Amino acid sequence: MFKKLKEKFVEFTKKICYFLESISLNKKMIILCSFFFFLAFTGILALTIRVFSPENNAKSSFWIKDRNGVFLANTEVSCSVLVNPKKVDKKKIEESLKILEIPQLPWNDEENFIIANEISPIYINDLRDRGVKFIFNRARKYMLGKYFTSIGINYGPKGLLKGVEKLGKKSNLNLTIDADLQNYFAEEINKMHKNLGTKACFGVIMNENCEILAMHTSNACDLEDIHDFQNHITHSSYEFGSIFKIFPLWCGIKNKVFNANTIIDKEEGKFIDGRLIEDPVQIAKFSPIKDIIKFSSNQGAITMVKNYIGPNEYLNFLKEIRLLEKIDLGFSYTSNSIISKNSNSDILVMSFGYAICINALNALRAFIAIFNGGKIIKPTLIKSKNIIIENLVEGEWKEVIDILKYTAAKNPFLEKTGCAVKTGTHLKRKKKKEGQKFGDYDRLDRRTFLLAALPIDGEFKYFVLIGVINPSMIIDSAASSRELFVRFVKRILAIV
Repeated sequence: MFKKLKEKFVEFTKKICYFLESISLNKKMIILCSFFFFLAFTGILALTIRVFSPENNAKSSFWIKDRNGVFLANTEVSCSVLVNPKKVDKKKIEESLKILEIPQLPWNDEENFIIANEISPIYINDLRDRGVKFIFNRARKYMLGKYFTSIGINYGPKGLLKGVEKLGKKSNLNLTIDADLQNYFAEEINKMHKNLGTKACFGVIMNENCEILAMHTSNACDLEDIHDFQNHITHSSYEFGSIFKIFPLWCGIKNKVFNANTIIDKEEGKFIDGRLIEDPVQIAKFSPIKDIIKFSSNQGAITMVKNYIGPNEYLNFLKEIRLLEKIDLGFSYTSNSIISKNSNSDILVMSFGYAICINALNALRAFIAIFNGGKIIKPTLIKSKNIIIENLVEGEWKEVIDILKYTAAKNPFLEKTGCAVKTGTHLKRKKKKEGQKFGDYDRLDRRTFLLAALPIDGEFKYFVLIGVINPSMIIDSAASSRELFVRFVKRILAIV
């Protein structure tokens, strides 16, 4: 049978060739153009049918889910049944609506009118009939409401959407976010914002693979009410204050120029270019490195860089751990890191977190690297097959972590759970404006931050950064940040 088909095909091909040889060149061009026109028309027709078919309209909606498959955003599609009474089988349509339990609107004498509203597209095939058309309606639904707003989104003055939602309108997205954790964390950040009377509070939680599990900025708005919104996590940079003391600690231990119990003369860092550097808490002139970190001595941090590490070596270390680079999140880059100057004086000031502004994700990523054996991993919001990193808490890493756990001992609960914690504060006086009345003091801008790591079954699994912008001076915002983290730890321990 196959042989006969082959012979017929060969015979047919020969006839076509003879025919083409017998006609003029102009006729050949006409036939060729007609063939290509037919192919183009067929392709356009097929594409049109696909794009405008009811089935395609029903399916062309994109969703965003969290790491566990929970919907964060989805497009709900419904349709209305439009009928032409002169062409439709009324009895058949009425029976179908009754069987499907779809409320029927009254018939009228118009040529085209809606007989059923807001029905699911899954009923399209059941209602197909001559004279029936469908009008599709789409509505974007956000299951977390305003708590979804600050997940990688930033609004500009014109209400432009720049974030995962922009990607989510082009394709389905699975995020690294944990919906339950996001809800809880957002509520706690909002409570802190209200209780402290701040300009803004923000926070981000990542796991050991730098997957973002939750992030929230307290001034987040509802997506339905778009206005200026600044995402303090992805689109702001800060001088993180004493949190930065982790980095000269890490650099010095890595380079083996000191250890946790090395006694240093902290007062050797008392002055920079004749300017007095004050300490928040007075400790002994000769103190071990671990106490310099625990009691957050600015003078001690300067001494570590000035006399042990070296300014240039310290600056190179900050570049090595990629604190100064912008992070590509897939939908946008994080804000720029800013260094005032590269003079030795400025580098010494960087030892306690001034004269250098970095993004929150840069800070948390570098912090996580301490627990991953120095591996710098790119933070991500889009779920993918990341390389699983195991905690490495041996050698130099264990020594740095032990000092951070020693710092956490200020809180008995954090000490008991084995958390590693460091807080930092940045203070900046703003000059009085000309014409202010006597007694109007210079305003003090205060920003407080907390970095913390939580171990689960002996391994550090959750890493948190919390920021408080311009809190009331009456309240200790560092203590409040620590209390927020304590509540977070208790909740996580209850879940796991």
